[in-house]
Amino acid sequence: MLFTGLSRKLKTTREVSSLARFKQKDSLQWIEADAILPAANQPRTLFREEPLKELTQSIADHGILQPLLVQREGEHYRLIAGERRLRAAKEAGLTKVPCVLTEKSAAEAAKLSLIENLQRENLTFFEEAAAFRRLMDEFTLTQAEIARSMNRDPSTIANKLRLLKLPIAAQFLIQKNQLTERHARAFLRVEDQELLMELLETVIEEELTVQETEKRIAAAITPKEKKQKPRRVGSVKDIRLCINTLNHTVATLKQAGIKPQTQIKEEERFVEYIIRIPKTS
Repeated sequence: MLFTGLSRKLKTTREVSSLARFKQKDSLQWIEADAILPAANQPRTLFREEPLKELTQSIADHGILQPLLVQREGEHYRLIAGERRLRAAKEAGLTKVPCVLTEKSAAEAAKLSLIENLQRENLTFFEEAAAFRRLMDEFTLTQAEIARSMNRDPSTIANKLRLLKLPIAAQFLIQKNQLTERHARAFLRVEDQELLMELLETVIEEELTVQETEKRIAAAITPKEKKQKPRRVGSVKDIRLCINTLNHTVATLKQAGIKPQTQIKEEERFVEYIIRIPKTS
């Protein structure tokens, strides 16, 4: 009786037997879809329409092959994992959905929800990074612990977390325009936020590749070398002008009744002009 509704949806014996195993373990329950509250720790912020339509059609044709994970919350149930499946099931017209009920504590369930969704859902790199940060901040997991639970290299976790340093506005545009994670990492080099946004808009407008983006950013943040003014070598004309100016000064002194003594000596690299002014006339 428990599997009557779903069995009509399933097309293969394998799918039926897969759900039968849950029945044998007394872990599977059919729950009203409207009685399930959204996940409190859903890392996904964007649900793309086309993949959701495909999942809806699949559920309409074959039913839900992977039960949802829920926790009892008063007269309702709180979704732990399976947000897309629940949405698609409602779109497909299902009133009840197969669920596995967990008795974990609220904190354990919340942590499990994040980890389950990180493992199962095709999240964007910013959604993954935000989920990693929540696991660290709210559940005091280290990067190494997250890496072990996700079966990933710790450097991968660290690189994802660095993406959160980008301004929220930049994150939004990168996701909206479906730029790659390598695009996003390239912008981490830009400290000036105003320049960062200008470069980002250029990359989006010109549809630059990752390599082109990296080159454009490098050119924008490289300090411009100041061109040194060429050293000006004094010409003979300049030297004569200087001597004439000094001669004019000496003549002015003489007109004032002062009798200065002058001596000019021309060397290979310079001209020496000595003016001796007596203290008494």
